[in-house]
Amino acid sequence: MCVIAILPKGQSINDSVVTAMYEHNSDGSGIAYVKRGKVHVVKGIWSLAKTIKILRAVEKVAETDILFHLRIGTHGNKKHITNCHPFRLSNELAMAHNGMLGQVPSFVDKDKSDTWYLAEVFKYHFEPNDLLNRLVN
Repeated sequence: MCVIAILPKGQSINDSVVTAMYEHNSDGSGIAYVKRGKVHVVKGIWSLAKTIKILRAVEKVAETDILFHLRIGTHGNKKHITNCHPFRLSNELAMAHNGMLGQVPSFVDKDKSDTWYLAEVFKYHFEPNDLLNRLVN
C-alpha cells in the first residue's frame, strides 16, 4: 500500500525512514506544500536520491505542513507521472489516497489510476471551498 506522511512545519523525516518508505513504494513520489499562500505540488518517478533531494528543498520553502506521498502502483500505468499523488484540487487544496477504490468506470483511460479518477471527480463536482468544508465538517 502507498505511504503518506505529514511533516509538521519545520520538521524533517530522517533519510533512513525515507529510504524504508521508498524501498516498498517506488512507483512515484509527490509532495504538496504551501508557498506564498498557494498549494504547490511536485511529483515524479524519481530515484531515491532525487526524492530525498527534492523533499529537502521543499522543507526549506514550505510555509505549512508538508504532504509527502510514495506510490505503489495498483491501478493505472505504474510508471506514469499522471498517477503520482498528491493531486492538486485547487489553490487551497491537494489530496492523496492510500488504498484501492475498487471499480473505476470502464470509460476511464486504463492508464489512469483510481485516485486520479477520484481527484477529477472532486474537481468537476465540487467548488474547492465547498469540498474543503464538507471534508472538515
